[in-house]
Amino acid sequence: QRNITIVPLQRLFFLNSGLVWKQAGLLAKRLLSGAEGNETTRIRKAYELLYAREATEAEVKLGLDFLQETEKDAAGDFAAWQQFCQVLLSANELLFVD
Repeated sequence: QRNITIVPLQRLFFLNSGLVWKQAGLLAKRLLSGAEGNETTRIRKAYELLYAREATEAEVKLGLDFLQETEKDAAGDFAAWQQFCQVLLSANELLFVD
């Protein structure tokens, strides 16, 4: 039996949509302007806001690794956070209610 999946076009929407990119920027701005100045705290806050749960240690480590690698290629800290937020907004966890 095959699992139900979303079609590739829906996934491409999240990768190419101006709406999703704008929302990722707004979320990044919110995370960066908060009183918390530490990346780990910001990652945990993003998971709370988007998924209404705490991030696991593995998720925090993946987030830190992603930000570190992306900051090398991106045009600054904000761009890296915006890309990270786009990834979180594109996750299946946000698309489906459990």
